[in-house]
Amino acid sequence: MCRTHFFTLKALSVFLFLLSSQVFVYSAESVPDLTSAKDEVCNLMNSGRFSEAAVLVDKFIADNPGHPDLPDTLFYSIAEKCRWSDKYEEEKNLYQQIIQNYPNSSYASKARLGFSRAQIQCLILAKDYSRAKEAFDKLVVDFSGHPDLPDALYWIAERYRWAHRWQEASGLYQQIAQNHPDSPYAARASLGLARAEVLSLIVAQDYSRAKRAFDKLVTDFSGHPDLPETLYQIAEGYRWADKYETAKSIYQQIIQNHHGNPYAVRASLGFARAEVLSLIVAQDYSRAKKAFDKLVAVFSEHPDLPDTLYNIARRWVYSGDYLTARDVFQRVIQHYPTSPYADKAKEDLQIIIRGLDIFSLIESGQAQAAQEAMGQLVTDFKNHELLPHTMFTCGDKYFTKACQERDKGLQSEATEDFKRALDVWKKLVQLPNSAATVEGYYHLAGCYHQLGEYERAIEHYTKVVDGYPNYRLVWDAQFMIGHTYEKMLKAGLISESAAKPLISAAYKKVLEEYPDCAAAKAAQSWLNRN
Repeated sequence: MCRTHFFTLKALSVFLFLLSSQVFVYSAESVPDLTSAKDEVCNLMNSGRFSEAAVLVDKFIADNPGHPDLPDTLFYSIAEKCRWSDKYEEEKNLYQQIIQNYPNSSYASKARLGFSRAQIQCLILAKDYSRAKEAFDKLVVDFSGHPDLPDALYWIAERYRWAHRWQEASGLYQQIAQNHPDSPYAARASLGLARAEVLSLIVAQDYSRAKRAFDKLVTDFSGHPDLPETLYQIAEGYRWADKYETAKSIYQQIIQNHHGNPYAVRASLGFARAEVLSLIVAQDYSRAKKAFDKLVAVFSEHPDLPDTLYNIARRWVYSGDYLTARDVFQRVIQHYPTSPYADKAKEDLQIIIRGLDIFSLIESGQAQAAQEAMGQLVTDFKNHELLPHTMFTCGDKYFTKACQERDKGLQSEATEDFKRALDVWKKLVQLPNSAATVEGYYHLAGCYHQLGEYERAIEHYTKVVDGYPNYRLVWDAQFMIGHTYEKMLKAGLISESAAKPLISAAYKKVLEEYPDCAAAKAAQSWLNRN
């Protein structure tokens, strides 16, 4: 979602001054038609070219002060575009201008409702849910008979859905369907309710129930005009959950069954993007790069390509390939400089370059310089989303180096680098919780295991199992609890009478909760022997 300003306060002030002074007066015959110009602004904004749209808006204001269609052309139409860009403060400002300067126009009533709706969406975006509820209750009372109320309720529900506030979204969808059955939004709300259920189950990782709910949705709304969009949003939900094969299947369904719909084109890009991402996750980097090159060639003119490239670059970061991520971020910056993703890529590129410098220091054995650079990295990027993962990768560089040294018989050097990895990952888990936090705990446990600090290893494996039940390697953490007790028994650090019940309990839990995992056979083998 773009946050770029596309009109200037100076231009707006000039416009309002000219209106109030009424310097220009148009006759019915002399009123110029602004329809094509308005369409041009909207097209520019739809394609993310906000700076060009700003120039055109300023020209409208300069060339057409006092034009009777300006409340519609500039205020109401552009306010609606603000709404679609999540620019709620700008939207509210425009509605306020309509209310103040055109109190008797047909747009004033719409603007009052729009202002209240935008205020609620702004509060939801800011995660101020208690105030959002208060403002919502007031809106329902103040505009109970307004013909646009179902519209407002629907888009408030959508903002809750985008915030993953499923209960609030579902409640509003139900309210629209029940209280406004004759509104066009009643059918959309019913579909929205079904969509929210599927997406909430995906987020909860309850994929079997999500599939059943999805199949029912497709059957119940087979002829609904918004079905292609809904399918696309659900495919995106699976993509964000890293369930790429399911996402690809739904993209393919859109392409095959809704040919000619705009979402079929988006689904084609979505399919190609999911293919690249799935290959990266599978660590099939050679095929991933070939698929990426094909995607760029086929969809070179697609308006969503900057977004796609940016998100693929992020996935390369999470895979640990900072060099490829750097190249893709640079591509976004160079080829799409006016895209909002160019600014995001510039910000991410800073931490990528700093990370690469630290990796080089670690690999060349400059431990002190690497430690100082990491300290500065945390200071400079303490709130950056990529900081936790960059810290994790720094620790992983030390851990990999330590394993290589151990394999070469360089035990003293290996011990030092294992300890350095520990220090980095300890700092990582102290950062605000992120996807990298559980990786930090899991690898801390493995590092303690390598150093023979078995009790600390078990402590951290237990943190993974208890605190992160949906972690991709939670089954291994549970298995390693039992395996580490085995190590302690063999090392004479715990008696057989104390160890065996602990090992047995750990392995039984593996079989009970993760019966199909890769460690199940080994756990069962130990239990059979004992």
